[in-house]
Order: sequence, then C-alpha cells, then structure tokens
Amino acid sequence: NSPFFSRWSEAYFLGIQAVESGELTPEEAVEVVVAQLENELGDDVMYQLGLVYAAVDNFDSLIAVYQKFEQLFPDDPRISEARHWLGTAFEEKRDPEKARAYYESALAGNATPQLVRRTQYRLAQIYHKSGRFSESAGMIYHVLAADTEAFMPSETLIWAADYLLTESKYDQAILLYRRYTEMYAAK
Repeated sequence: NSPFFSRWSEAYFLGIQAVESGELTPEEAVEVVVAQLENELGDDVMYQLGLVYAAVDNFDSLIAVYQKFEQLFPDDPRISEARHWLGTAFEEKRDPEKARAYYESALAGNATPQLVRRTQYRLAQIYHKSGRFSESAGMIYHVLAADTEAFMPSETLIWAADYLLTESKYDQAILLYRRYTEMYAAK
C-alpha cells in the first residue's frame, strides 16, 4: 500500500492504453510512463530506481540515474546516500578516482553516522590501494573509534595498526590492536 500507488497505476494504465490503441509502441509507452512518473514523483522515483539498479549490480544505469538525481535534487536529504552509491558504482567499474571523489562528497553532505562509517571504510580501501597509507590507516581508526561494534577484516586491522606505529601514533595503534584481540584472538 504505497502512498504513490494511484499515481503509479494511472501512469501504468496510460501506457497500456496507448499501446492497445496503437498510438505508441511498447518502448515509446515505457518512455511516456517513466517521464510521467518522474514528473509527478521525481526524486522518489529516481532514488528508488537507483537502489534497484544497485541491488542488481547494474552500475551503468545506477550512475546515470544518480548523477541526474544529483543535478536535479542537490538539496535532497538522500543526496549523501546517492553519492555513496555513485562511489560504489565507480569502484565496481574500477575507476578509483571517481569513486574517491563521490565518497568524499558523500561525507561532505548530510550523511548519517552509519553512512559516514560505511563511506570512510570504502575510502580507506581506496586510499590503501593508491598508496595513501596514512590516510587509509587514519580512516580505519576513525571508523573503529566511532563505532565499537564495527566489523573490520583482521588483515585490515593489523595492517592499519602496524602502519600507525610507524607514524608514532601509538594510542591509535593500540586501539586497533585491542579491537583485533576482541574480534579474533578470543575465537
């Protein structure tokens, strides 16, 4: 029982009638239905469509939808989440620079604490792969310092703690070693 059901059904039946009457081809009818829904529901349709594309790993379509969403609705409260998904899509497409830029812009917006941690973890991975070890280790530390329940792979914890020691950041390294002990040594 969606509050948008009546708008969806009106657009859907408009498309069916246009095909049945011969006014439009099925492909043209889909375009008309999508245009009408975007017009009436705009940000909600685009945002939900992006999530559907994420769920089926259709990253090219996700990028197209969320870049348009970003242009049309830059002040939407979900913009940080959309930018996080854009970062994920570019990461999957093996474009770490665009992924990094979108992750960083997600953090600059109105991200929830949970989204901040997810985004910081993804950024830490990108920084590490690009040789930006100090930023990567610092980002991992911030994720774990902010969330005592956050899960982190053992090799990531050990690597980051070891790196922090090389920079004489002993308190941060100790926190990561403790987290490793809590997560893995007891098992």
